[in-house]
Amino acid sequence: MIKENKNFLILLAALIVVQIIWLVLSPGFYFIDDGCHYVYNRHFYQMPHYIISSWARLGRVMLYALPAQLNYKAVQITAAIIFNLTAIFGYKILKFKNIPHPEWALLAIGFQPVLFNISFTALAELPTAFLIIFSYYLYIKGNFSWSVIVSSFTFLFRTEYFFVCGLIVLFLLFRKKWYVIPLALIGPLIWYFVSLAITGDALHIFKIFGLHSNLPRITSGIKWYHYIIFSPKTFGIVNILFFFAAIIILVIKKSISDWILPLLILIGGIAGHTLAALTHLMPPAASVR
Repeated sequence: MIKENKNFLILLAALIVVQIIWLVLSPGFYFIDDGCHYVYNRHFYQMPHYIISSWARLGRVMLYALPAQLNYKAVQITAAIIFNLTAIFGYKILKFKNIPHPEWALLAIGFQPVLFNISFTALAELPTAFLIIFSYYLYIKGNFSWSVIVSSFTFLFRTEYFFVCGLIVLFLLFRKKWYVIPLALIGPLIWYFVSLAITGDALHIFKIFGLHSNLPRITSGIKWYHYIIFSPKTFGIVNILFFFAAIIILVIKKSISDWILPLLILIGGIAGHTLAALTHLMPPAASVR
């Protein structure tokens, strides 16, 4: 136990040191739309209608609004803290499950390519990852109410990952935990009432999500095997090898059912994004004027 805790502290310290170096050397905004979202966070009080849009995402603005009043570096530090907490709770999950050397979760999560790259940004993917891992940790610890509440907050960050909350609720319903059903509505209701307070329109939230679902096509779509081909780049070669090795071990030991929930979350996330972006299902490209 002492050795395990020592290894955990060493790896956590290494992760934090790398993070600090990364932050110091960071020349500016992460590519894609990081700068855009920083503007939303910093000036949320000047454009309240924008912060409740499906693009700005209410949860992200609520999370980063305060540090954004200082500067972008403060937002990056906040994100880095969330990033390290995500890795720590990954470790706690493995430790609770009595997996040998759970401290290695710090490396598996901490240096996962995409997650590490966005670990110092104002993007919504990082807090969403934290909410998913933290809600699963609460679930296996038996804190079912908080597990559902925390997972319902995914709606405020990456709305499509609200299905995680649905899965947790479904698993709990099989255990006759009927009381969790209304708790799943907390995340969506927060967005609804904030939207209602700002606009005075009871249907506004439904309009903005309907609009977002009809955005002009900005890519040509992907094939069904996209994430299979790019999985080493997306998730990391080491993580992919460990994943398949773990599946084989779980099948041999007939204990895969112990991990069925996180597996369904993983499969659901990949399947959902694949289906939404399939080439032959993409809407016709809109004309640009």
